[in-house]
Amino acid sequence: MRNGRVTAIILTLLILSGCTAKTPEDTVEAEDEVVRENAQEHNSETIEKHETVIEEITTIPKPKTEQSEEPEEDFPYIRLNLDDTKPVSGVAPVQYNGKAGIINSNGKIIATPKYHLYDYMYINNYMGLDDDFTVVACDISDKETEVYDFFGHKLSSSKYVLTFLDRDGNEAFGYFEEATAFSEGLAVVADALGTYHTLNKDGEILSSFVNASYKVVEIHEFHDGRARFEIIDKGIRLFGYLNDDLSIAIEPKYVFARNFSEGLALVSDGEKQGYIDVNGELIIDLSDVGMDTYAPESGFLPYYFPTGKYDGWDFSDGLAYVCLPRDYEKCPVDNLGYFYWEKDENGKIIYDRDHYASLPYGYYIDKNGNKVLEDVIGTKFVHGLAAACDPETGKCGYIDKTGKFVIEPQFELAYPFNESGIAMVTKGETGKYIGEALVGYINTKGEIVIPIEYIGSHMPPFDIESCGIVHLLKEHPDITGTVYYFDKNGTVLGTIASDFYK
Repeated sequence: MRNGRVTAIILTLLILSGCTAKTPEDTVEAEDEVVRENAQEHNSETIEKHETVIEEITTIPKPKTEQSEEPEEDFPYIRLNLDDTKPVSGVAPVQYNGKAGIINSNGKIIATPKYHLYDYMYINNYMGLDDDFTVVACDISDKETEVYDFFGHKLSSSKYVLTFLDRDGNEAFGYFEEATAFSEGLAVVADALGTYHTLNKDGEILSSFVNASYKVVEIHEFHDGRARFEIIDKGIRLFGYLNDDLSIAIEPKYVFARNFSEGLALVSDGEKQGYIDVNGELIIDLSDVGMDTYAPESGFLPYYFPTGKYDGWDFSDGLAYVCLPRDYEKCPVDNLGYFYWEKDENGKIIYDRDHYASLPYGYYIDKNGNKVLEDVIGTKFVHGLAAACDPETGKCGYIDKTGKFVIEPQFELAYPFNESGIAMVTKGETGKYIGEALVGYINTKGEIVIPIEYIGSHMPPFDIESCGIVHLLKEHPDITGTVYYFDKNGTVLGTIASDFYK
């Protein structure tokens, strides 16, 4: 988990100075014409329902652990959705000027701007992990304050520790040196001494990892009763899998391994590669595909190739996308290292099979290894649909499992649907003041639920989606910017001034 923790914290690292926050006093303002004008077209029903009622959070709830006597500055989050009758389905980060708060799916701030946002907060929903508790990082910056972990071990000052927040924003169990999100009812945590344990939702430690033969550097969350773990052996990183009691299920012998998904996991031992079952038996042999065993290409559209969260290698909806390797000598690359398609004299992109090297061509297989769809430029299936590219036009749409486009190719970029049933798309238009693509979201019917007029500065979208909540930046003429928070229906939950340009 150590590498995962560092990577995750870097994604949204917010350097906070220790402080004592004010007591919460939510104020209601009758007029806020700027916010109303920006939100009207996206949240008209909410605005009309509540008329002139806008709840503005200008003070910050007092954290449980005081860190200094300096007051927090205002945290300018404006709540637009005031309906608290709906059950809370998830939480999301709200951040400004080096501070991070947390809102729930009704748009209400439930945690103070004292936390750093941990990676698992963003991917709980997409990966189907439990989100009753959210993993966040805290900064212990006061060297005079003694802080102890869940197990009673003293934690070092001036470092980050992890804690779990419940859906009300309360710290649930205490502090940990490392922690995964809850998945299948369990989280993997580490104490200040570096020992790994499993924690259930009642706050009970069920098992511990004790094996002197391995130098474990990370244990991941559980999938299909297996937790992927990493060791260092003679300077080489190897992967294996653990049972839910942290005993060895599959020995660490793979140079590459992914989490289990629908009972199968993609692995490589350096010689053979393919999908194994939960007992470690090779079920689908893909040794002849020639993938990069350390980071196989993903089939992302059309030139972003993340290997962690949105690609097609994991089985989803019963199928997995196998992306064929590219001929990098033929593949044009721009000065940023991205692949691009060649253009003719009229500026039209050339899409022919001779230029396949820059296209993520591949095929879909079922759990028996049979090819079911071939010669496809696609991604993973979610809700029965997969983002795919039409090689004749270069436009992206969504196909069903027969390969038929059910949402016609019309987008320059299209991403897989998340678990909430919405997907980020762009038609290629760019913002007025910065050259980022304007993006929006569609539902599985192809209907636009969030207009394509927000800045795609975070593309691909794995760091702007959290438990069914999306946040997108809207640029202003004065280039200050406003961040909008939406639920899966496109309702605006709230806004906050952006520090994107600072």
